[in-house]
This record gives sequence, structure tokens and C-alpha cells, in this order.
Amino acid sequence: NVIPQTADLSGTIRTFEPPVRELVIRRMHEVVQGVAAAMGCQAELSVQRLTPPVNNEAKTARAVLSAAGKIFTDGHIEPDCRTMVSEDMAFMMDEVPGCYFLVGSSNPEKGLVYGHHHPKFDIDEAALPRASALMAASILELLA
Repeated sequence: NVIPQTADLSGTIRTFEPPVRELVIRRMHEVVQGVAAAMGCQAELSVQRLTPPVNNEAKTARAVLSAAGKIFTDGHIEPDCRTMVSEDMAFMMDEVPGCYFLVGSSNPEKGLVYGHHHPKFDIDEAALPRASALMAASILELLA
């Protein structure tokens, strides 16, 4: 067997809260250095801070949930869904309260059943008016 002189590993760190992210990064440094020392080699860990966590502001989230309940009487609403999206929206929501929500567009009749990162993913554009309606209704809820 050939053992290479170097190895590169990469990945993504996603957390819901900045203090947890700092803890994960600190522990990653400790683990990487500890494993390297145990194996008699050197290791370097480089962390790029690309986007902060996407955290919905409570008042805005309540408005979106209320509007969704009024608009999507025929659909399923998942109010407690937590996902570790990595989005530019996080930068805007650090400055202005907001709510990141998802509107499903799966349509088995059209063969649109693949997840976002699948090469065959496609959106059913019929979902766009519903998403736009939710955005407008949410604004009205906030202004009420």
C-alpha cells in the first residue's frame, strides 16, 4: 500500500447558535491536534466563516405561521421544522428581523419529486403564486 504524504479533508460546520459554533470549532481544533499528535504527524485546521446561522425572529415567524394557516388550509404546515440551511439570507436577518420559510414544490404527477441537491431537481412553478401569497399575507399580518 502507498501512504500519501498529505491528506485534505473538508466539510461544513452548521449550528443553530453562534456560541455552539464556537464550541464546535474549538473542539475540532483539539481533536485534530490530538489525533495528529497520537499518529506522530502534523495537522492544520482552517475554518472559513461563510455565513452565520439562519435564525427566525419570533414575531415575524408567528406572522408567517398565522398567514400560512389562513392560506394553506389544504396543505400540511410544519411549524417546528428546524433545518440547517446555509443562506445569504442570514446576513440580512442579522440586520433586519425576518423569517426564512420553505414552500414545497414537489409534484409526483409531473415527476418533480427530487430533493434540492439532486441532479434531477426541478421546481413546480405552480408553487410560486402560493409562495408569493404567503409573503404578502405575512406582511399584512405584521402590519395589523
